[in-house]
Amino acid sequence: MRRIIMIAAMVLSTLAHGAALAEPVDYRTALRACGDQWRASEARKAVPKGQGMTAWQAFRKECIANSGYVSKRRTATQ
Repeated sequence: MRRIIMIAAMVLSTLAHGAALAEPVDYRTALRACGDQWRASEARKAVPKGQGMTAWQAFRKECIANSGYVSKRRTATQ
């Protein structure tokens, strides 16, 4: 009986985790994740002095697009 309950609990937690992943990503969460990726990346370390902000903005734009974030404006216009 315990085994069945534990298996059912594991299945339910897996389903809940999948549902949480399907929720839209908010901008702040996506930006924090992108910032962490940027700080850990080798691309950041290879940027010439004085070009850091330009490189970060290009990286951020691509990372936010890949994160699944959809702006409210884009949602409203579609």
